[in-house]
Amino acid sequence: MYGEVLYDHYPDGSKALGGAPFNVAWHLCGLGLPPFFISAVGDDDDGRRILDQMEGWGLSVEGVHVDRRHSTGRVEVSDESGSPSFSIPADQSWDHIRVEPQPAWPAPSLLYHGTLALRSEEAAESFTRLRRTVEGPVLVDVNLRDPWWTRTTVDEALDGADWAKVSVEELAVVADAEPPGSVAEVETMALRVLERHRLSRLLVTSGGDGAVLVNEAGEAFRVPAIEVPEIVDTVGAGDAFCAVVALGIVREWDDEVILERANEFAADVCRFRGATVTDLSLYDSHLRHWAELPWRGAVHTENEPGLRVLSLSVHGLVRAADMELGRDADTGGQVAYVVEQARALAEHPAVEQVDLVTRQVFDRNVDDSYAQASEDIAPGARIVRLPFGPRRYLHKERLWPFLDTLLDQLLHYVRSSGRLPDVIHGHYADAGYVGAQLSKLLGVPFIFTGHSLGRVKRERLLADGASEDVLEPRYRLTRRIEAEEQALEAADLVIASTRQEVTAQYEGYGHYFPQRMAVIPPGVNLTRFAPPSRFWPEPPIRRAVERFLRDPDKPMVLVLARADERKNFEGVLEAYARTPGLREAANLVLVAGNRDDIQDMSPAPRRVLNGILLAVDRYDLYGSVAYPKRHGLGDVPDLYRMAARSRGVLVNAALTEPFGLTLIEAAASGLPVVVTDDGGPRDILEACEHGVLVDVLDTKALGRTILEAISDESRWARWAKNGVSRVHESFSWRSHARRYVAAVEDVLSGRRPGISFGSGTRLPHVDRLLVTDVDNTLTGDQAALAALVARLEDAGDRVGFAVATGRALDPALAVLKSLGLRTPDLLITASGTEVHYGSRLMRDRSWERQIRHRWQPDGVREALADQPGLSFDPEDSTPYRLRYRLQADAPDLGALHARLRQAGLLATLLVDHARYLDVIPGRASPGMAVRFLAFKWDLPPHRILVAGDSGNDADMLSGDTLGVVVANHTDELEALRDHPRVYFSPHPHAAGVVDGIEYYDFFEAIRTRDEETG
Repeated sequence: MYGEVLYDHYPDGSKALGGAPFNVAWHLCGLGLPPFFISAVGDDDDGRRILDQMEGWGLSVEGVHVDRRHSTGRVEVSDESGSPSFSIPADQSWDHIRVEPQPAWPAPSLLYHGTLALRSEEAAESFTRLRRTVEGPVLVDVNLRDPWWTRTTVDEALDGADWAKVSVEELAVVADAEPPGSVAEVETMALRVLERHRLSRLLVTSGGDGAVLVNEAGEAFRVPAIEVPEIVDTVGAGDAFCAVVALGIVREWDDEVILERANEFAADVCRFRGATVTDLSLYDSHLRHWAELPWRGAVHTENEPGLRVLSLSVHGLVRAADMELGRDADTGGQVAYVVEQARALAEHPAVEQVDLVTRQVFDRNVDDSYAQASEDIAPGARIVRLPFGPRRYLHKERLWPFLDTLLDQLLHYVRSSGRLPDVIHGHYADAGYVGAQLSKLLGVPFIFTGHSLGRVKRERLLADGASEDVLEPRYRLTRRIEAEEQALEAADLVIASTRQEVTAQYEGYGHYFPQRMAVIPPGVNLTRFAPPSRFWPEPPIRRAVERFLRDPDKPMVLVLARADERKNFEGVLEAYARTPGLREAANLVLVAGNRDDIQDMSPAPRRVLNGILLAVDRYDLYGSVAYPKRHGLGDVPDLYRMAARSRGVLVNAALTEPFGLTLIEAAASGLPVVVTDDGGPRDILEACEHGVLVDVLDTKALGRTILEAISDESRWARWAKNGVSRVHESFSWRSHARRYVAAVEDVLSGRRPGISFGSGTRLPHVDRLLVTDVDNTLTGDQAALAALVARLEDAGDRVGFAVATGRALDPALAVLKSLGLRTPDLLITASGTEVHYGSRLMRDRSWERQIRHRWQPDGVREALADQPGLSFDPEDSTPYRLRYRLQADAPDLGALHARLRQAGLLATLLVDHARYLDVIPGRASPGMAVRFLAFKWDLPPHRILVAGDSGNDADMLSGDTLGVVVANHTDELEALRDHPRVYFSPHPHAAGVVDGIEYYDFFEAIRTRDEETG
């Protein structure tokens, strides 16, 4: 999309986003096909507002240039007799569009532009440069706005187009003819223009007479005008028409289908003010209707299937209905989030399937539903439960040793499904770690949502007086933070709920990259929340509140939060008591959870409740402050309605508020808010405009702001109306799904994963595979090696043989030859960066394509050049493996990894026999290569036996594969001793490998250890 973006200014002083190309782009995004928009805005408030609204709607801003010399465009609109007219000033920012295509720009399947965008020489030249780079069809929208067009410009635009759209008045001008007097004359004139400019299609809109399409075959299609009962305005109707035409071209709809759907959508847009509609129901209704008539033109083309999302949330108890939220610390908001997100995504027309993967649990202490292998959430969404670790239910801190097993289970699950997901989404650190590894193996984009972050938790607990010695064994925070770093490192997109979460939480991580962050608020189920109607009955909770109050009809200042010191109840009480006139003007209602006896509460909430009672007594607030003992879930909407009916406000005075759910519920209830300026509320108020931010540490300002909020009746009414009308647009799950899909499509840039399932060598015919290291595993005991070779020969063709070594290919082949071994069926060399097959040494190019993702060897060498104790070894380095010799004074791996992270480099570091440091691509390692090959050749992990002796082999040995550590192993492998599928043989070298084969009965039935006891 190329052209102008601006604000349309109306006679009543209001303004709305506009510009024909921008309107088309906006509608396409709403219809599930977010385009790449190229334009320019000024360095001013309007320009910044446009960029913010684009990002909020899901449109990329990468193609929008910020012009510091010219202001953002504006147009004066008048709409007399149903026909809009426009006054367009000269020399605005969009007259100076710059086109400098970047490699990351997506290759377009369609180029759209309008003729108005070509009015300046600079913009016309920019478009010409852009046009030369496009091979797909071009759609031009002819806009003859006096005095901003010339016959030459319009003719050149038509000559360079494949499709064109004109109004009936513009058709006559373009054809050099008198206005047509009938539909038949429109068709004849349109065919003449189409032939003159060698167009493929020409569309003509004629208001009350409908629309016409003619094609190069000489066919003409027409549709009548659609009567719109309540026209608000017709501004942008032609752009809405064009948007559906563009969608139809990309989706390859038939001509008649394009015309019908464009005409219907354009008529529907006339029910809304302005050209950019934010009501999602407009788009959803048409997409649903089109999806019900697939023979009339599919919403998605056959070669572009719907999105498949693999969502991972591995801890807690996850089920689709009757969620046990609050059962324990692991079964809380994240469980509701992932289930509702899956449900909402499945309803989006661009999404084909959502699989929410969690842990399968067999435990008499939890419900049997958590043992079911799968459970439907909604059509197109399901919960998939995979077993890993012990069968019983475990809290998240105890799951870490078993996550590599889940990775292998996931590979098998994806392989058996027959199709890769389009994206993998990991929730929380544990699933973030697994999802990052799975993404590397499959070459699929990875999305990460941390929900809560380890660094933030550690800082908060330390500030509360906890000690590191207590925190580490209880919360495994070091492991968790490292997993979060790995997830952030691998993520193509990180989804946060608020901007505060991005800057105050993620910013503290080494792999914080702002350009990969997206703020997409979670949806909120608002079906229970609505303003009080005239017939709203008196709720039961009213009596529990009023018994505290001397005059219950006063406006209600409502505070609704759990009994937590950070919620600042005492600050609100002080502000209420010390603000002149506030006590006389309003009642204060404090809902701080449920209680029977304060003395029976745990220490923290007991301190909060005692503080409330002492403050009420200190300021003598009896009769003015209510603090009911109990309320149910169903009472919460009524509390909001009571406050709204009284023309009161909700106050959230938390010292910091990461999100602000109560603000959203209040908005849906028509209740304005006074809220802390620290955290997520900034985003919510910016979207809903239903209240005011305040520094809650300034109790004078807090009290004064509350009093002003309930005293200004016109502002209160405006806030209440804003909240109700805007909250669903920004904070529904449908809104979340729309933004999510737009962000994913931006990551995918029209591409789908390209990995294919393997075939064509001996590997498809084996039913198990022995993988062994070379140095100090096969070497060191020639007699034992001979015994191993004999066992392999006796096993026959059903057992495959592979080696995995830190050596490069040629040195590996040389040592194998010196040992008298045949060329293995599979060679994994250079620390997992090279894969070759059989005696012909066929290279696996798909693995090479996988691992070169974000690999920058020159950047790595530069970042490590000045590090002590590292000596680069060019002779033993390869294109995908940089080898360094280690001296005693070398920094530890953590410091080296941090240095690479600071440089924005994605890499894996391996130490080999304490003598070498191998730096390889972030997607590579011996273990990753083994799992990639298991996936490619459809070998279940438990049919792969891996043997090794050093730290270089560690990630091969962990997971669901069967591992053997020979007795002469290095200390680096001791960490695996308690792993349920790693056998530490008492025999060294090849004798240990033979012992491992016998231990697992690998050449016969294959026995595995009981993981429940392990």
